[in-house]
Amino acid sequence: MCRKVCAERLSPQIACDQCDLRTSFCKSHSKFNYTCECRSGYEKNQYGECIDIDECRGYKAVCDKNAWCVNDIGSYKCECMASYRGDGKHCTYVGLGRSSIDCKDCSMHATCNSGVCQCKEGYEGDGFNCTDVNECLRRPEICDKNAECINREGSFICTCLAGFAGNGYNCTVSKNSCLDKFDHDYKDTCSNENWRPHFYFNHQTRMCEQFWYDGCRGRSRNIFSEYDTCTSMCEETNVLTRAGKPFIGYF
Repeated sequence: MCRKVCAERLSPQIACDQCDLRTSFCKSHSKFNYTCECRSGYEKNQYGECIDIDECRGYKAVCDKNAWCVNDIGSYKCECMASYRGDGKHCTYVGLGRSSIDCKDCSMHATCNSGVCQCKEGYEGDGFNCTDVNECLRRPEICDKNAECINREGSFICTCLAGFAGNGYNCTVSKNSCLDKFDHDYKDTCSNENWRPHFYFNHQTRMCEQFWYDGCRGRSRNIFSEYDTCTSMCEETNVLTRAGKPFIGYF
């Protein structure tokens, strides 16, 4: 009984004296209820002590398959293996490199360190000859499933598909898609074997209508690959103006 009463009268500073501030912090739950909680990168063991989480054991670390996972106190880091370059979470093969006396034999897309030519990130080869890596073909999962991967010389970009918004790595349904006027030239100028059925919100009929589209005329957010997505987003009650108020009338 005395133990309980005395504990309730302890100040927060005294109640948390047992917290190791290097690995934990004092958290208040109520006026007389304080606990030691582990900091990020730590977890409690069977004795209630906060110990380092070894992210490299199991699946807590997210390193590239061509990278080493190096555990650190309270954290971890990913390091690309030899002949690979990147941030450790994404590693690109660049080759082992070749020796050059004065670096003059190095490709313009290579670096020269200690007389060794090695292709830059985004390129691969022996250092004398470096070619662009098509990340979109090499790693098709690198972008969000609702994004398009576009290869660039030495790099790539991820762009959210029509009807979605985000940075290309994470794309969510764009609530502003229905605000875009649909360019009817899409129907007339796309004429190759890659036609695919898509839908767009027609502001005149106030309905989602199907057309054939292959992407050859650029982009509009008012294009959806599925009818259900178009109707769920573009029903009249869901169409908003840029001020966030319900749309009334026509564009």
